Amino acid sequence: MPNPHDAIRSLASHINLPAVRRAESPRLEGREQPSTDTPFIIPWASVQTPNGRDLQRLSEGQNAQDLRVVFAQVEIKSGGPGTGFLSDLITIDGGPYEIEHVEPWHGFATDPGVFWRAVVRRRYAV
Repeated sequence: MPNPHDAIRSLASHINLPAVRRAESPRLEGREQPSTDTPFIIPWASVQTPNGRDLQRLSEGQNAQDLRVVFAQVEIKSGGPGTGFLSDLITIDGGPYEIEHVEPWHGFATDPGVFWRAVVRRRYAV
């Protein structure tokens, strides 16, 4: 039986994606401080367009063209209040994308390895 990890890696559309894990920084005198960034590499990833379920999560007025779905074997995180970190940033095709939603993904029921499925949104400078 073929190794499921090899099968999924063969579907990778991106190799060595740069990413950044951002630690949440405390506020000083009411002002946000820069986050502490830890760069890491996602050795392989499959980047795809979102499906119907992902599009249903969009708020009114949000652009579906800014969304991508990333499958990876490296854990990627979405931050939030009380987690101690901000959402990871991933560079895809030269542009920054922020993790909006992430969940474990078990592509093969018999595979003990865990993959991650993340919905990411393109970030634009303001």
